[in-house]
Amino acid sequence: MKKLTLALAAAMALSSAAYAQSSSATGTIDFSGEVTTAACSVTSDTINLFSHTTRELGADGSGKWGTGNIHFYGCDLDPASSGANTITSVSVEVSPGSASEDSKVWKNLGTAKNVGVEIEMQGQPILPAGNVGTGIVAQLTDAGAKIEVAGRTTKVNGTDATPGTVNAKVNFVATFK
Repeated sequence: MKKLTLALAAAMALSSAAYAQSSSATGTIDFSGEVTTAACSVTSDTINLFSHTTRELGADGSGKWGTGNIHFYGCDLDPASSGANTITSVSVEVSPGSASEDSKVWKNLGTAKNVGVEIEMQGQPILPAGNVGTGIVAQLTDAGAKIEVAGRTTKVNGTDATPGTVNAKVNFVATFK
């Protein structure tokens, strides 16, 4: 009987060790940044394009606008000590990008089909051809400046939209004046 009890206790100890969960886990935290000689630091919000049903987009339909900003902060408005001129404004020019089937709508880089992204800055449409030479201007103050950006998912042809992700990427150049 003692042998059976010892064998049973040993078997239970081994089986519970096999099913024990680890009490630790590992992970990674990524940090990134940049040091520049620009007149201001710049960040931009991610614009939420929301979730839309294919039915909602229907025949040439569009989703609701998501908004955010390009933020300019930590500006050196009087860089005279470094030999530069005083700055009072920033002009944002959007680089040309890929158009969808509709030349007024940015190509969807996600997996949904027959949709694209309409983009505006400060209420002005930004076409995939870009706006180089006719930038959006904001006045700088000690607090910096911001330029409102909006985007929405829109159907781009007569074929029904298919489910999937919707993404667009817009590159810009900020010039301080």
